[in-house]
Amino acid sequence: MVPYGLGPPVITSQPVNTTVVEGGTAVFTLRLARALGAVYQWHRNGTNLVSGTNATFMLAPVALADNGNTFGCFIENSYGSTKQRDGRD
Repeated sequence: MVPYGLGPPVITSQPVNTTVVEGGTAVFTLRLARALGAVYQWHRNGTNLVSGTNATFMLAPVALADNGNTFGCFIENSYGSTKQRDGRD
């Protein structure tokens, strides 16, 4: 039994696609129903981003080579996690 108000991460606001001018900053944010104890790991095309360990991830400066990349975030806490680690969460 899980005490009321506790449980695996539940995303209430997903990151959205963004268009950024080369040299600008891309910002991706997500929100959880309960963030207590949550651990975030952002990734680009399935590869973990060392600096991506918060609910918001900023990529700057954006390069032309970033066009078409897929960004996502794996989240876990002591009760569970999001489904996938490979960019399809």
